[in-house]
Amino acid sequence: MSLIVEARGLTKVYRRGREEIYALKDVDFAVKNAHAYCPGEHRASSALQP
Repeated sequence: MSLIVEARGLTKVYRRGREEIYALKDVDFAVKNAHAYCPGEHRASSALQP
């Protein structure tokens, strides 16, 4: 089974050359089944505090 994870609301906090560091602050993410014959989606919101 293949899953696709999409995250939105990431905050870029640092850049070094080609490397970019993102912080998980208030993230909206979705996990979807990658197979067209069996679509599924789970959504959740997470507020992670340092």
